[in-house]
Amino acid sequence: MIDPYAQKAIRIESITGDDLGAVVPLDKLSNLHRRRQRPHDSQPQPLNPYASTASKKSTEVKAENLVELVFKKYQKQLEIPFKNHQ
Repeated sequence: MIDPYAQKAIRIESITGDDLGAVVPLDKLSNLHRRRQRPHDSQPQPLNPYASTASKKSTEVKAENLVELVFKKYQKQLEIPFKNHQ
């Protein structure tokens, strides 16, 4: 939501109109000196949360095959059929 007279944001809403909270100004000085940290997860999360994590190699092969299948389907949708004129 924006205050039309002050031209400032007041509250944040989702796409559906749900209220997410108030807008607060960014403290640039504190942000400049804040302590950074890396994520704590040592292993990357799988693309499919329901996929088994039995072996990393099998997950990579399945992901490649899925990408290849989607790409081939996309190519078939875009190909122009040519008729042979003899």
